[in-house]
This record gives sequence, structure tokens and C-alpha cells, in this order.
Amino acid sequence: MHTRVGPPQSGKPGDLYDPAVPLPEMAAKALDVLSRDRDGLFVLIEEEGIDEMAHENNAGLMIKAGAALDQTVGVAVEFARKHPGTLIVVQGDHETGGLTIENPNEDDESGEEISREDGPFTVHGTELEVTADWTTNQHTGVDTPITASGPGSARFDGVIDNTDVHDAIARAMRRG
Repeated sequence: MHTRVGPPQSGKPGDLYDPAVPLPEMAAKALDVLSRDRDGLFVLIEEEGIDEMAHENNAGLMIKAGAALDQTVGVAVEFARKHPGTLIVVQGDHETGGLTIENPNEDDESGEEISREDGPFTVHGTELEVTADWTTNQHTGVDTPITASGPGSARFDGVIDNTDVHDAIARAMRRG
């Protein structure tokens, strides 16, 4: 089944977000299988759809991919509740699209074709609407957030260079 989110964008590249196996399901299976190892486990899970849809300036399907990531983090949090000592790190490897969220305003359209404003989208739980405005369909140098919970999560507080994430994870795995 193919799913579209947001306003119809017939013929626009990136109109399809249809993983063969949903990410939360893949994550649950990976955690189930890998947790059987007595030495512990390390698993890296990526929701590639967020980056792909941002390259296509498709906010509707980027939101859908983000929801899949949110559900996947929920799977990891539930796993951590049952397995004390689990460190969960959530981080984007880069920003794509130069996304800005703004109030809908047809007089303020700033792009053409792939970079046209996308939306409007209703803010969940409200009657508010927002529009996604893109500045590029490429990667940008914008900082990406990182969050962590569990043992060693303090190593991820504040602003850290993305090249330091590896070292922080390695130290947490050594419990050092």
C-alpha cells in the first residue's frame, strides 16, 4: 500500500514513503534477536526517509518518516525499561533542506518547483497550521540535535561535535 501525507503533489519526486517493513517492526526484531547475546549488544537504527524526503522538499512524507522514527524510539525506550543499563542515543547525522516552519501566507511564496513551500499542515492537537519553506534540497551546515538517556547519557549533554559522538558511545560501552 502506498501512503501520501499532506497535500497532493502529483508527479513530484519523493511522493512515495513505503518501507517494505516498518522501521519500528525491524527495530523490535533486531533488539529481540541481538539481546540474546550474553555479551550485550550495539544496534544502530536509521530512518533514512527523513533525509530522502527532505532532499525532495516533501514535508508531508518527511513528517511521516519522522513519526516512524518516533515510534521506533518508543520501541527502544520500552526495551530499556525491561533491560536496565541500556543507553539510547538519538541523533541526526546532518540537516537537509534548510527547512523553516512559518505561518501560511500565499503572498510569501519564495520557491519554484521542488523548492516551493509545502503545506499547510495542521499542528497536531491544535487548530494551527504551518507551512514548510525550503531553502535547498541539499545538506546544510545546521547543527543537529542529540539526545540520550540511560547510563553514560551525560556525555551527550550540551553542544558536542558530531565527531565526538563515537568516542562518547565507545566510553559508555566500556562503562568508563
